[in-house]
Amino acid sequence: MPIERTPGATGDGQGSVQGKFVDADGAPIAGARISLLAQRVRDRSELASAATNELGEFLLIYPRNKAVNLIVQALDAHGKVTAKSEVLFAADAHVDIDLTTARIGSVPAPSAHTLLSSTVASQLLKTPLADLKQNKDNHELDFVAKASGVPFADVARLYIARRLAVANKLDEHTLYGIFSQGIPAPLDTALGQLPDAGIDDAFVAQVLTGVLAHSDASLAHALGAALAANVLPATYAAKQTDELAQLDALRTQRVGAKPYIRGKTPLNDVLSAAGVDAVVSTAFIQAYAASGKRLRATWKALRADTALTKEQLTTLNTALNASELLGGNLVLVKDTLQRLARGALTSVQNLALLDEAEWVARIEQLDPQASTIPPVLPDDTPAQRILRFAKALAERFQSRYLTTTFLGGLTKATESSFAAKEELVSVLTANPKLNLRRTNIDQYVARNNVEMSAQALGSLKAMQRLSLLSPHYATVEALKGAGYHSAQAVYFSGRAPFVAQMTPLLGSAPRAEAAWLRAQARYASALSAFGRYNLALNGTTVALMASPVPPADSLANLPDLQALFGSLDYCECSECRSVLSPAAYFVDLLQFLKQRAVLDALFSRRPDLQFIALGCDNTDVTLPYIDVVNELLESAIAPPAAPVTLFETAGASAERRALPQQVSQAAYDKTAVAVFPLTLPFDLSFSRTSAFLKAMGTRLDQVMRLCGSGSAAARAAAQLGLNPALQAVINGTDPHQPWERWGFNAQANPANVYDPKTRQPLSPPPADWIAALSKVPVLLGRANLNFAQLCQLLEVTWVTGGNVTLKLGFTVQDNINISSCDTELMTIDGLDAAVLDRANRFLRLWTATELQMWELDWALESANGNMDNAFLIFIADALALRERLRLPLQELLSFWGPMSTHDVNSHLGDVDTLVASTYDRVFRSPTLLASWSEVFVDAGALPQGPIDSNAIKAALGLSTDDLAAIGAATGVTLDLSLDGLNVLLRHARLASSLSLTVPDLLQWMTLCDALPSGSAPAFGGTPANTAEFLRRMALLQATGVNLPDLDYLLRNGSATRSKMTFTTAQATAVLQAIRDALA
Repeated sequence: MPIERTPGATGDGQGSVQGKFVDADGAPIAGARISLLAQRVRDRSELASAATNELGEFLLIYPRNKAVNLIVQALDAHGKVTAKSEVLFAADAHVDIDLTTARIGSVPAPSAHTLLSSTVASQLLKTPLADLKQNKDNHELDFVAKASGVPFADVARLYIARRLAVANKLDEHTLYGIFSQGIPAPLDTALGQLPDAGIDDAFVAQVLTGVLAHSDASLAHALGAALAANVLPATYAAKQTDELAQLDALRTQRVGAKPYIRGKTPLNDVLSAAGVDAVVSTAFIQAYAASGKRLRATWKALRADTALTKEQLTTLNTALNASELLGGNLVLVKDTLQRLARGALTSVQNLALLDEAEWVARIEQLDPQASTIPPVLPDDTPAQRILRFAKALAERFQSRYLTTTFLGGLTKATESSFAAKEELVSVLTANPKLNLRRTNIDQYVARNNVEMSAQALGSLKAMQRLSLLSPHYATVEALKGAGYHSAQAVYFSGRAPFVAQMTPLLGSAPRAEAAWLRAQARYASALSAFGRYNLALNGTTVALMASPVPPADSLANLPDLQALFGSLDYCECSECRSVLSPAAYFVDLLQFLKQRAVLDALFSRRPDLQFIALGCDNTDVTLPYIDVVNELLESAIAPPAAPVTLFETAGASAERRALPQQVSQAAYDKTAVAVFPLTLPFDLSFSRTSAFLKAMGTRLDQVMRLCGSGSAAARAAAQLGLNPALQAVINGTDPHQPWERWGFNAQANPANVYDPKTRQPLSPPPADWIAALSKVPVLLGRANLNFAQLCQLLEVTWVTGGNVTLKLGFTVQDNINISSCDTELMTIDGLDAAVLDRANRFLRLWTATELQMWELDWALESANGNMDNAFLIFIADALALRERLRLPLQELLSFWGPMSTHDVNSHLGDVDTLVASTYDRVFRSPTLLASWSEVFVDAGALPQGPIDSNAIKAALGLSTDDLAAIGAATGVTLDLSLDGLNVLLRHARLASSLSLTVPDLLQWMTLCDALPSGSAPAFGGTPANTAEFLRRMALLQATGVNLPDLDYLLRNGSATRSKMTFTTAQATAVLQAIRDALA
């Protein structure tokens, strides 16, 4: 435990020296003997000694009658001095002296690794860190991290570093330093999303693989950065070179233990079986590992090694090539290399002469039980494994050595469609470097003096052309036998006829399709090249191009351009006015559509197109898409009067993004007075002003409040985004009749009532507007609701009073009534004019507030129950407080009214869910009911007896002192009733939101009520009262005077807590200054 100095009284005859003893890395040294000496000119004497604790701390008490010269030194078990301080002359009675074994003398700051190790060790006691487990069932590392107060990722990196260090003879500092620099990159993400197995052996091994995937230079740079950032102690620098060498050895060891490119045989085994010299094997594996398994860099390094001979590198290359092509199968690799050694096989390339059947025979001879071939399926027989492996080998060699594969097929064929077959076999055998994929045959024959007949040369070229379409000897023979000699011949045959003809010959329709598509691509490429270069290389000399200078007599009467075409002078114009301009192209399009009798259909949807001026401004100035949409909607609402003015855009694109140019005021005059659909009335000036102020970082209601304009209701409406006309509709003071707000022209027999599903008039026509809205499709269309929202609306108590029901319709089948989900068959019972009027106003305000329907319903219940101006003020202030206090609205509503106790069914999701009331949400959560179900019973069954302080603490986090303070301040009997619980909920939530203790909140409430401007109750009034309380508290807090001092100044309270000792005159002066500031 830490050592604390207890200072004695002055002149008690004792002195003390306190300090800490750490090593060169800043780690504490426990159990060391510390000696305190009095230093004189020629001698010294020991005054005290002590041992350091587990934190390296020591405290030395010594007798002191006068100031002495002190020196502190640390001794090892043999009494040898390991560290000592400088002489402290005439030392004070109580001094601090730290010791370190570092040569620099000053105590170094411990590295991040040192601090983490000591912190974790203090939690582990004697349990080894590497023995801990972290998986879905055991969370020991997580426990250590939380108990130590350090991030889980840091503890996990230390844990992995320690496990890998022990297993691989590394210093854990090395791995921890590498991890700290983001190597390997996926480690941090993996630690944040651990699988069920957690950090097991496989996880740790994968981390090491990620580390070894980085080069020595990358790892050295990471360790250097860790040292520079003090992640690792400075003493680690001496070990870094050896540690990097060990990592390099591990990387080399791992590369040698893994297969080379493919298969499952380790690279070490392949090289050993091939008889490659140990020196060469080691050099290759080291270079291969150091280059990150990049073969080009590996071979470059090997060729630069003068200690390796050309023959050794040839043997190595042969072994690696055989291993890669043979899938690392050790039996086949050994057999191949042995045959090469005794001359039975001339090269690995000649294995491509074998077809699938020959590979099967070869494998059965060497490994009849297929013991070296891993199964693909659990019940694979040896024959199945051999056949699958033989097929893979044949395809692999064919892909690598296509020409040799064709030679094998041609040699084994008894008959061939290629002329001069025997001569072809001889040529291909004698020229193994000839490559059908890449070699230009004419150049190769000429360069290498290959002697062959014209017939054999033609066959070889045809073979090459066809092999590029289907790279299999059998399919090439089939193509040649069917009369195809080139890609042109295949393409000209036509896709469908070719596929139909060649599918049985090539083996499958996909193979025939692929051959035709390759032929199409190659023919197109050849034709393109011919068109580009033929005229320049092989063009004929015609009379027209015989000479660049025509004879003089032919020019005597030659007419010039002016004589042929008239004047060559033209008016210069800008691009936007030329015949190639977008405007000209637009006219061309309209002419094209007119000729096809569809221009009228276009103008019916876009009438503005016929009035667009064909000028440069309309061409060059970019309009926002929304402006075009608005223009169309405006013309639909208020069609322009004839003659229509041309649409001409002016200004710059940036100006048009800020403000539209074409605005039909007549359209917005109509939207300003219309009350249907429910989004109307729309006031353009109001919306523009609100949008501009929002872009400037403020709101219209704030500007109105600052300027003192408008009533409180007008400011509340502006805060909710309601223009004055829409405000009048919502509070029911506008002059329109209820049916007009629903879009009907008359109370009885309304005209043009359409079914929105069929877009046909209702049949029979409804008797009145209420009957029309009783049709579910009509109500859904007029209210712009989906069916789930309609069901939710019918549960709003303020709208329906619980007296409106939705009844499903029925269809009759075989004299049986079957419930139907068809909305046309549904009926709504209980609708009347009052319900529909309330629904109309409710939906408009619901859309503006973006609340859930039940939240708005709860707000109406908490207020006066009337949707008037007072309620608009109430809900606007409540929403502002919700944002400020970060509290749910349903809990906030309990500040000014009773706590809600009725739950609501939400129909808005895929399945219906229960939205708990405030009482159930706070006091009857599953967690609380597990322990306090006998206390927090149903709201209607609360006993109204004494409260259980432990239950209240579990629900609200209030202590017994908090309960007593609330009871004393409010004068309310705190019993187990809804009113008593509501009082506690109010205080708990407001205190938590303001980050205050309950006593401090109560004191602030008392202070704010004591101000000259009158009381501002935080609870029980209106949201405006709560907002005023918060404003006053903010003003008082802005004075910079703490709460006890303010209470002392304003009420002469908190005298024992206030640090002020003002006279009466001083207190009066300060109080007057505060009052003046608040006035």
